[in-house]
Amino acid sequence: MAGFYVVVTALIMILTAAVIIIAFELLSVLSIVFSAISLSKSKRYIALGGRYDFKTVKRFHIAALVLFIFGCVSVFIFATELIFSLISLANVFAYKDIGSVISEAVPLILGAGKNAAVVILGVNSFRRYSGAKKMRDRLSVNAPVNRGGYFYGRKTCPKCGYENSAGYNYCTMCGEKLDKSQVTNLTIKY
Repeated sequence: MAGFYVVVTALIMILTAAVIIIAFELLSVLSIVFSAISLSKSKRYIALGGRYDFKTVKRFHIAALVLFIFGCVSVFIFATELIFSLISLANVFAYKDIGSVISEAVPLILGAGKNAAVVILGVNSFRRYSGAKKMRDRLSVNAPVNRGGYFYGRKTCPKCGYENSAGYNYCTMCGEKLDKSQVTNLTIKY
């Protein structure tokens, strides 16, 4: 009877490990998707010269960052699997035909491609987001004044009525050109 409990416990542990690995694989695929979206949103923000909603860029970047962490765990799991697979692949190559070697090598190649995409897209999306953030900071009118204070103001768009930060030359919602005379509520904050 003790053997039965050992077998059941082992099966539960194997099933739990399989579910965790599948969850990390799905999260790494989502990491690729959200990193690509974050990359394209940041590129769009830069290409339009800041005339795109930065809050959308930031939301997708945060989602990509969280999923990138899970993607990195998946990359680590794949790296450990790769080491063991290469050892077993060497044994298979020594004792079996080339068809068996190819059938065992294809999942390794596909996994390597997916994990490379996780890392490459994640790093590129972070680089592009930092460029978009620098552009946003440059466009902002939050210029320092004496004693570390900042000017804050709003510009109301004449077309859609959206209140933009005073540093923007274009409406972040509709892209309409904003005039310097439209600045309202100019204050200094410390």
